[in-house]
Amino acid sequence: MVDARTARYLACADAESLVALHQEMLTSYSFRYFIYATNPIAAEFGKTGHAHDNRILHNCPKTLIAGYVGENLYRVCPIVKWAMSNTGAEP
Repeated sequence: MVDARTARYLACADAESLVALHQEMLTSYSFRYFIYATNPIAAEFGKTGHAHDNRILHNCPKTLIAGYVGENLYRVCPIVKWAMSNTGAEP
């Protein structure tokens, strides 16, 4: 049995509606912006990889993303460092 929140996510027909729903959920917890990034090529080797290989889902202003990716700030972000040593089913 799927809970109501999960059912809402599963009912999304496209990426745009999924992002809108996720933004709504995070806003209810007082988060203004979100960013999720993955690099399937580098993740296999436990590294952050090259910025242009990243897949990024976000609702942040373009200037913030430009700095985060363009200036390679993702390489020194504490949560990224944690994620690189804690892969798998952990959030």
